[in-house]
Amino acid sequence: MGFVRPAKSKKRLRTPTSRPSKRQKKDGAASTSSSECPSATSSRPTTPAQGVTVEVPTGSILERLPVEILQEVFVFSGVSSLPLTCKSINRSLRPSHSLRLAMLKTFVYDLNCKVRTDAYKTAFALDRDCLQYKFVNSKVLKEINFDIVLPMRSIVAESKNRLMLHYDSLNKRLLETLYLNNADADEINRELARMTEERSSMDDIQTEDLPSAEEFEDYPERFYTHFSQNHIEMAETLYNTGMRFKVSGKVMSMAISEHCDVETLSRILKCTETGTITSVEPVISAFANDDLATVEWLLEMKAHDTDLINNDDLWIWIGQKKRTKFLKFLTDKGANPSHGIIGAISNNLHG
Repeated sequence: MGFVRPAKSKKRLRTPTSRPSKRQKKDGAASTSSSECPSATSSRPTTPAQGVTVEVPTGSILERLPVEILQEVFVFSGVSSLPLTCKSINRSLRPSHSLRLAMLKTFVYDLNCKVRTDAYKTAFALDRDCLQYKFVNSKVLKEINFDIVLPMRSIVAESKNRLMLHYDSLNKRLLETLYLNNADADEINRELARMTEERSSMDDIQTEDLPSAEEFEDYPERFYTHFSQNHIEMAETLYNTGMRFKVSGKVMSMAISEHCDVETLSRILKCTETGTITSVEPVISAFANDDLATVEWLLEMKAHDTDLINNDDLWIWIGQKKRTKFLKFLTDKGANPSHGIIGAISNNLHG
């Protein structure tokens, strides 16, 4: 069997005419109808039927995730810049109550390392650093279960200390069981050697690097400068966990400078360490606002061992401002400053 040699066709080609033949029309119609039906491999987008919405997946995988799952990814990944990647993710991660709640729960730590015990009154600690974040508000703070507020270093140290104490108690009970069961001396010695070796391998807690109670029991700085309803409710909630305004004069002075009313000042004062006025700073701030009603309230709330109306700093400030109305007010209250202060004030008034 051989191969057919190619050669030129001897059949004369028909010259094309301007009028298409019927066969060509039929073929054209067939090709037109076939072109209207898209093939399986065609990449040409189809036109949806009227009233039907077709969503074409675009963007990254994160953009196509349900909102609930995307929020979980955001919370557990810890990538704070995720809402800034694109508009659709930013819309999904807008602060809602559920998202705020899920984010705040990640800052609560079990001090007992999941060992259930009644030996400690405080089981759960809130990381103090999270109070600086704007997403934390009074509503979510009230729904979180925690007993104390600590810095992260203290949380790590306290958790480790409790775990080591629990480990020691288990070893102690093991030895007691061995003695009760009359175990031989070799077995007891092996257990003692194991305990000593394991205990020595544990890192010591560096207590000298931990912040003092004065430092972590105080409110963060923004609580000293913001006095909205939200911040005051947060301060009241945190007060129940042991936090206090350690610098009461500063916070009361700042609140008075912001023209807070007496009701608000009373709530702030209850969150201080003493619950009373112990410094003259708030009184000077009230005089600076020309608010004698607040001055009256401050004098009523002062500590018993604090002499505010005869304070030298107060009289020097009034002498510098040359406000005789304030001098008369204090004199009517029975003020009796030192002679040196009276002389200095007289020189300022007549200078």
